[in-house]
Amino acid sequence: MVTGGFRSRAVMTRALADQATDLIGIGRPFIADPDFASKLLDGMFAAAPAPERDFPPAEDMPAGAGLNWFCHQLAL
Repeated sequence: MVTGGFRSRAVMTRALADQATDLIGIGRPFIADPDFASKLLDGMFAAAPAPERDFPPAEDMPAGAGLNWFCHQLAL
């Protein structure tokens, strides 16, 4: 199993087809959209949502703020 860093459906498909992995963990995209997996498999997404791309630069945020955002989204 590999988790973290996979965003593109094409890259995920290739990793599975090449038997580089048997399973891909995609936890953070589920935080942004709980229906992400279905939409990805149905071709509605070419890539996983990445809300952290909209965060300010790490040096401009308090320590742990990004992780705190994800934890808060999970709680919601």
